[in-house]
Amino acid sequence: MKMTIFVFILFACVTTNAATVFYTGNDLAGLMREFDKGVQGESSAVDWVMAREFSAYIVGVYDATRNNYTVNSNVTKGQIVLVVSKYIKDNPEKWNQPADVLIKEALKIAFP
Repeated sequence: MKMTIFVFILFACVTTNAATVFYTGNDLAGLMREFDKGVQGESSAVDWVMAREFSAYIVGVYDATRNNYTVNSNVTKGQIVLVVSKYIKDNPEKWNQPADVLIKEALKIAFP
């Protein structure tokens, strides 16, 4: 009986954490600040791990959802990242949302 209760509690905890969002817009905005330093040429002050994490996360979401957008073949990864970066800067009131939602919104607007 005790083992059944323990397994039930363990299962409840595991399923609750499965719905956790890894990044929010706030997290992405923090990473974006480092990316922006690199874009602006402040290379000595950049945390390059964070800057790369920002662009890699965006490109990953794009790759997973690329069939939802009309993107010309000449559009680069850098341009996609800059489109999302501008959207995030322009919409700070949405930073509490999951990061992937913001990325998809930015891409839908830029590449309908």
